[in-house]
Amino acid sequence: MRYTPCMEPSPRALSVTGHPGAQGTASYRICPQFEREAASRLRVLVVALTCGFALDLGFSLVSIELFGWERQPATSRVRLLELAMLAASGLLLFSWRLRPRLQLRLGRVYQLCGALFLILTHYWGDQGLQSNPTRVSWLGIWILLFPLIIPARPWRHAFSALLQATAAPVCFGVWLWFHNQTVPSVSIWIPTFLPNFLCAGLALVPAFLIYQWGRSFREMRKTVHTLGSYELIKPLGKGAMGEVWSARHRFLARTAAVKLIQPAVLDDVVGSAQRQRILARFEREARATAFLSSPHSVSLFDYGRTPDGTFYYVMEELQGIDFQTLVQRFGPLPPERVVYLLAQVCDSLAEAHAADLVHRDIKPANLFTCRAGLRCDFVKVLDFGLVADMGLNVQESARLTMRGAILGTPAYMAPEQSGGKTLDARADCYSLGCVAYYLLSGRLVFEGDTPFRVMVEHMTADPAPPSSRTSQTIPAELDALILSCLAKEPYKRPSSAELGRQFRAWALRWPWQEQALPWWRQNIPELLAEGSSPEDAHPTERVEVMA
Repeated sequence: MRYTPCMEPSPRALSVTGHPGAQGTASYRICPQFEREAASRLRVLVVALTCGFALDLGFSLVSIELFGWERQPATSRVRLLELAMLAASGLLLFSWRLRPRLQLRLGRVYQLCGALFLILTHYWGDQGLQSNPTRVSWLGIWILLFPLIIPARPWRHAFSALLQATAAPVCFGVWLWFHNQTVPSVSIWIPTFLPNFLCAGLALVPAFLIYQWGRSFREMRKTVHTLGSYELIKPLGKGAMGEVWSARHRFLARTAAVKLIQPAVLDDVVGSAQRQRILARFEREARATAFLSSPHSVSLFDYGRTPDGTFYYVMEELQGIDFQTLVQRFGPLPPERVVYLLAQVCDSLAEAHAADLVHRDIKPANLFTCRAGLRCDFVKVLDFGLVADMGLNVQESARLTMRGAILGTPAYMAPEQSGGKTLDARADCYSLGCVAYYLLSGRLVFEGDTPFRVMVEHMTADPAPPSSRTSQTIPAELDALILSCLAKEPYKRPSSAELGRQFRAWALRWPWQEQALPWWRQNIPELLAEGSSPEDAHPTERVEVMA
């Protein structure tokens, strides 16, 4: 049985199922490290050409002014072409802040522009083919150069090289037609243009070698089995900015989930300008998670950076199902189960709030019910990536949060969070009220057409009681507590500690713990199989990956 959680339209988080099939169809992509190194090589080449063009133009102007050299029409055309190439080089140099992949795409355009420059200056002259000796031209060298600089699939380089080699006779034919010249014999055309086509064929050799090298390097990274003291077993999921692997401690035989974030991938997704903020938020998530000791907060074992700059942290691997998938698959939960689950959530939040930490993204997808030892329905609070420290000053908080960003999930955001105001622990209590509402009724508190409309409803509209939106019976006192959590003014909401005490009191009156194990045996028995290995548990595990 495989559980596929529904992914909410959150701008920040992507939830994927923890099995290999969740990664989609594999396709080759240049390794991010190769892209970054290729972009550096391209910049060195462009800088060298820019200096060459600038020196040649400067020498020509000085020679004309000081020595009175006569301006030749052909020389003037070459200088204009050099000015055009100088402008193209400058534009490419100013693109250094762009993503490496985009820089390489611009580099391919620059390659075609350079080839056209060499063709026009080499073949489109007043003397035509007579000025060209039968040997490898600068165009042939240019064709051979770029496969060594820009990695790509061999067929891309083959098409580009053939296009550049073909452009030379085409341009010369146009020159002949423009000047009403007689077409030279084949004995002149072949030895003049054949070397360019030979260079186009030879360009496939470095293109293929670098392509295979890149694939081998990528596969090697995929099959690397150690990260510190942990042996990577298999990927659990992949998001836009990170990967999660199943791992096992090499000495303790303890399973874990390893979250990897590569700086090169961040450059590709958000750009280098925002990379440090994103990495700071990941590090803050690791520190916040490690600080919490509640058994209902996901445990962090280790974190750090590899020599190539990859940020990683190691957390416990869970076997279970998140609250959102639980409701979507099995429908609204009975009140006795809701209070039993939320009492455990409050234990985690109460510890965080006592340490002046606000989660800021409490939602069903970040709350996980799992098997812990012999206990079932043991709750874990996940994803402290948006955690805010109420002890930080405003400048420090703003530094770690992108300017103008309203962070969170609209369907579970407190009114003050939607309005971009200062938050305290009561914002998490509001979100927890929205979660309780969803667990009991299977419906969101407000269901607008757009995220903005939902945020406006949270700030202005009064919610209907959850009992009015479900057919199951909800005790009036639980109904009232949830509505108190959804109060617009933060001071009217109960604290997480108060909520925890109330939920625990009701859990004693409405026992669920004895029913948890029979429910799991009936609905998800594969998670209770004795002697199940981590590999057996992968199809039903769910991991959070930053998008």
